[in-house]
Amino acid sequence: MRPYISAWSYEAYEKSLKDNSIEEKDKKWWKWDYSDSPYCAYGYDVFFGEVYKILDERAGKMSVEELYSAEWYTIMSSMEEALRRLDKADFFGMGDERRQVIVNVEQAPPDCKEYDRAISLNPPSPLLNEYLAVCEREE
Repeated sequence: MRPYISAWSYEAYEKSLKDNSIEEKDKKWWKWDYSDSPYCAYGYDVFFGEVYKILDERAGKMSVEELYSAEWYTIMSSMEEALRRLDKADFFGMGDERRQVIVNVEQAPPDCKEYDRAISLNPPSPLLNEYLAVCEREE
């Protein structure tokens, strides 16, 4: 129930491919695998410490059913809105620079809504198309 940040740099991606002996056939999805990034959960306590306290306090007042239904989708929607606001403030860059960054809200296991969220949160670009090609989606 706790959000965290994950990111890749091109340098970290290339190093990870080599260090983990990733085969050519797996490189396409490895690039987008947030859990294998060396920056997964970056600043976990520093950036989200207060958020964790609030979420834990809320969770303590809810049943499991409440937590994993309406509350979960509220959290996911809130994270999506936060990214939208950061993007509007040009946090991820502008123009060509922005088209070189993909932002999304994902969960594990995937809820198959990552595809639609990615389209909603990112400008059209070849990089977005590359991400969408390996992104789980509802059929």
